[in-house]
Amino acid sequence: MASPLRRDQSEAVADGKPVAATAADNTPIADNSVVPKANPAKPGDLITIWATGMGPTNPACAPGDIATALAPVVTAPTLIIGGVTVPPSDISYAGVSPQSICGLYQINLKLPASLPDGDVPVTLSAGGSPAATGTTIRIKK
Repeated sequence: MASPLRRDQSEAVADGKPVAATAADNTPIADNSVVPKANPAKPGDLITIWATGMGPTNPACAPGDIATALAPVVTAPTLIIGGVTVPPSDISYAGVSPQSICGLYQINLKLPASLPDGDVPVTLSAGGSPAATGTTIRIKK
């Protein structure tokens, strides 16, 4: 199952744990009362969502190896944020994160302009896996 990655120094809360998403300048996207120096994202912002379980890439990248170059996923992900499907044209890259361990994926995207304020749900489906749910991202216009 494709799933947005959870880590302590980033994003909003899902199942009581923070979720990894960063702004274009690598600032964590979150409530800054929970994550110091974080900010909510704005509709139209360029962000990166960090994930695991997105499936095979081209070129292939074996789990545990270090990705030395871009390796996009073979099957494009479906991403729904705040009930809005992110068009494929707004996803600039979905694949292994270069210079990271294979298995860490990044999705670079432009947030839909119509997102409401608040902690909006993020649903990611990738690599033929069922959609992961229960993740949110903080939005403030």
